[in-house]
Amino acid sequence: MAHERFEPEGLNPSKAFGYSQAVRTSGGSHVFCAGQVSWDAEQNVIGVGDFRTQMATSLLNVEKALAAAGAGRGDVTSLRIFVVDYDLEKLPVIGEELTKFFGEDNLPANTLVGIDKLALPDFMVEIEAFAVIE
Repeated sequence: MAHERFEPEGLNPSKAFGYSQAVRTSGGSHVFCAGQVSWDAEQNVIGVGDFRTQMATSLLNVEKALAAAGAGRGDVTSLRIFVVDYDLEKLPVIGEELTKFFGEDNLPANTLVGIDKLALPDFMVEIEAFAVIE
């Protein structure tokens, strides 16, 4: 399914930060992914203390959840990213990992939320995804 991504004039240049300002889609089925963290199947936290590794692993877990529902990276229309103890130094890492994962032309819309903590003390990031498939 084709999704149209927008970076409207008058808004900040969002691609530089790894997201699109808006995504339009029509029809299809909706896939909602629960928040994914940097856990493996045995509940080991991957990348303890390493934000980039946790960001990348959480995205790979999003991909696994999407695949179970018949969706892929290109079907994602929006994300909600929760970051523990957010500071501006994490923003370039987030943008780089999102661009690497989705590709510059397939960036979903996204909301970044700084929070105090997640379910376990070693989790640094959690990512929810929404996708639309045919």
